[in-house]
Amino acid sequence: MAANGSQGSASAPFLRAHGAELHRMAAMLTGRRGDADDLLRHTLTRLRTGALLAGPDAEERARAALITDFRRRSRTERRRREDLVTGPTGDAADRLASLSPVERAAAVLSLGHGWDAERTARTLRRRTGWVAQLTSGPGTEQLSDALQAAGDRHARSTQEVLELFRDEVEAAPAHDGLAAAGDGLAAAGDDESNDGGATYAATAHDTTPPPPDATQRPRLSARTRRAAVAGAAGAALALTAWALTRASDEDTTPDTTTTPPTPGLVASDWQLSDDGEPPSRVGGLRLGDTIEIDYRSASEPIDLSSARSAAAFTAPSASWAILWCDLPAVEDPSLHLPELTLTLPEGAATIPCAGREGIPEVSRLTPFLAPVVDATEVPVSWSGDLPGRGTAVLAVYTETESRLVTREDPGPPPAAEPGAVVIDQDNEDPGLITWDVAASVRPIEIGHDSQVQLWSAAGTPMGAIVDGVTLTDDGDLLRAVGQESGQWWRQQDPQLREGMWAPGIPGRDRTFALPDAVRPPPGETRTVMLMVTAHQVSAPTKPGWQVQVTDARAVDQDALAAPVPFVPEDGSGDDPTTPQYAAGYRLEGRWLIPADGYPRTIQTVGDPTELAVVALATDDELFASGGQNIVGGMLLTPAGATPLTYSWSVVDGLGWTTYWSPMPGSAGRLDEDAQLTLPPLVGSPEVQALAYAPVDYEDFDFTHAPPAGDARPVTEADDLEQSGARVVGTGTVDDDGVVTFPSIEGDRLDSLRVTTQGKGRMRVLLGDQLLTDVDLQHDGWWSSWTLEHVSTDISIGPVTATQLPDLRIVTQGWEDGFTVEALAWP
Repeated sequence: MAANGSQGSASAPFLRAHGAELHRMAAMLTGRRGDADDLLRHTLTRLRTGALLAGPDAEERARAALITDFRRRSRTERRRREDLVTGPTGDAADRLASLSPVERAAAVLSLGHGWDAERTARTLRRRTGWVAQLTSGPGTEQLSDALQAAGDRHARSTQEVLELFRDEVEAAPAHDGLAAAGDGLAAAGDDESNDGGATYAATAHDTTPPPPDATQRPRLSARTRRAAVAGAAGAALALTAWALTRASDEDTTPDTTTTPPTPGLVASDWQLSDDGEPPSRVGGLRLGDTIEIDYRSASEPIDLSSARSAAAFTAPSASWAILWCDLPAVEDPSLHLPELTLTLPEGAATIPCAGREGIPEVSRLTPFLAPVVDATEVPVSWSGDLPGRGTAVLAVYTETESRLVTREDPGPPPAAEPGAVVIDQDNEDPGLITWDVAASVRPIEIGHDSQVQLWSAAGTPMGAIVDGVTLTDDGDLLRAVGQESGQWWRQQDPQLREGMWAPGIPGRDRTFALPDAVRPPPGETRTVMLMVTAHQVSAPTKPGWQVQVTDARAVDQDALAAPVPFVPEDGSGDDPTTPQYAAGYRLEGRWLIPADGYPRTIQTVGDPTELAVVALATDDELFASGGQNIVGGMLLTPAGATPLTYSWSVVDGLGWTTYWSPMPGSAGRLDEDAQLTLPPLVGSPEVQALAYAPVDYEDFDFTHAPPAGDARPVTEADDLEQSGARVVGTGTVDDDGVVTFPSIEGDRLDSLRVTTQGKGRMRVLLGDQLLTDVDLQHDGWWSSWTLEHVSTDISIGPVTATQLPDLRIVTQGWEDGFTVEALAWP
């Protein structure tokens, strides 16, 4: 049977060097010599088929493959009790027999072979703490003795291994899938119990020549596949208990609703507990519901009424599904993993099976949009090869806040790659810290193959923006301004929240590819502006973070240090988007600044404390950049740092400055030695940053000024019934311009609806309290700042009925028309 060949000649020396030790490991894993023989034979055949028994890492690959095959061949979560040692069993044997396959593997690697917890955890894709807890504490020495006893009793010598397995590793290999299926089916035919898992059995191994490559064959129905396998094996392969069902016997094609593997997913985070329970919280996801599905009634509708979070009723949010299934321990490419499809109003979602024992492991979280109503009877369907017996656990997760996690040491950040640019928390720009987010901005030269790797020590959110393109956004920023389209939830990423990557677990890293919008062609480079954002948290020490940009080069920043010149306004412009007079201000000049997030020193002019800064951007520019910016712009002066956002119009920007920035010298006002930062927009276009100075009421040119703030033409005034407000009183004006409300309906008023035409202004007081004090630049006087006939709602309340006598409204001007109504809101 032996066949001489390059693979065979490489296999014999490997078997002589490592065969006995591998068989001892197999004996510790299985607890029986016959089972150890079968396990090692299967592993050697598989590795030899792939030419993996040669090279310096061959032994390491073989050990890992032996562990994987052992776990695959273990079909139940509760392993049978094994006869490990002669004589009566003791406490150690009882404990060993009660271990699940993955626990048994951890014990063998750590206690039987002396691996440390970190190496064992990496091989098994489990947490280091889990391994350390399992392999330490009371009884560990006795457990180690029991494993060694199993190895001493059942392990074979080097000579025995050579005689037993030489043909296996040097013979021409059988077709991978059928050989593996034969191994699995034969193993199921022993006299040991199969406690509740997927059921199968067979009586012989398959020895037929390999058929054509399975990847080139059409996908067959279950009935056709079973007939083909039986025919190819002949009488030697009798499928005595292959209880597989299919949703349909028709040929199937891939379901377009199936999503690719979830980026950044770590499989060890998504494993069932020893009791078979899904994890309750991982990162920023929280378990919302668990549904157990019996294969005997797998097609019945399921209840998803608990699948949608409370926040989803006001702000749509995707839910996430994972499915753990009882699966047969068969490696056959003609068999297809089962998939469950939820038929939902917003679109179907297909969820693949992961094995309860972690093989196959969870590879993706499936997004879906749970129905708000009628969620108790959601239709389902199955595809793939679903076992006839067993159960599946469907777990539904919803998004929650990513919290600072300090329960474990994250360790050092990833080592710097050759040719990478590295930025970390020591590079934060103080002038860019706003809204609990710190930022660092650097010009970087990138290539076609450059990538951006983020690492968060505490698991707190981070973001990356390259030339205005947010790498860490899955559409949340546009949805925040009502720009979602189609089945937006299919593109949701469970780790991306509001434009930031939120791992929620310490020490995680994730690599993001550059989008085509900023990536240069092959062989070329491009200089871009990289903005890194990181959430600030209350902690004894500042959480660490790191960003690496591979295949990149840092760019000298000296060229960006020159002050941006101020261009004075000469009064000759007639651009309606930049009016000379607006909202009580006069245009003094402007700066032209790239919208790339980089802090730039600006020249000042005139009285520096009396300028308000407005940066304009169009709807298209804002939506192309995600609708909202993670970090706003910043005006940094000796008086402090002040947020600066884009405005759609000058009056909108001045209204923001006026209503929310009352103190001169801060909040939009300009001091000497100032720096100005504009939020990044796609392509980093030059944006006008306009400087307006307040003008006295008597000197303001009302003639061509647009309406200020929320003023709107009377013909476009809001319908009160539609808005929900109601008029509760009408003011009267005496000869001195004093407004009074004789009475109001109800117990309060919330705002004033002021309709004006012509030049005028007013102040509103409640006793000695000035309610129009939002504009200190104009001594608390409010005006519509236009000659047009407009209506404006001004919030002053609530003012109760008992306070009404103390309400005083004083007006000046508006000879062409003035009325005021008191409004109450629901």
